[in-house]
Amino acid sequence: MQQVSVGSQLNLVEQQLNDAMRCLNEGDSQALTEVSVGLQSTAMELVQLMHTHRRTAGGQQFAVQIGQLAQRLISLRENLVRRSAYVDRALSVVLPASDVSTYQRRGPYGYGVKSSGSMNVFAA
Repeated sequence: MQQVSVGSQLNLVEQQLNDAMRCLNEGDSQALTEVSVGLQSTAMELVQLMHTHRRTAGGQQFAVQIGQLAQRLISLRENLVRRSAYVDRALSVVLPASDVSTYQRRGPYGYGVKSSGSMNVFAA
């Protein structure tokens, strides 16, 4: 009974990992967020099942499939980092960073008011 649940959980993790890769390739950030949340909770359930299953006799039979899933998860993470760098570069092209604020001038009248420590009084 426990082998079926671990096997089905592994298949569910694999399916959600495939969905996450597809969403990343398509650039659908909302769907990627939803799939990632589901993948995280399913992976945590799998970890809990594997901890209870490890104590029984057949704990090593899923090691190859888990190793493959781990490699695919690493690949997904690397692709996310690449996509993030790509988006950052594209954003810097569209909206370049500016060191000068919009209303700042480079002349003597553009500088902010500085306090001299004394207060001058002008009377008309």
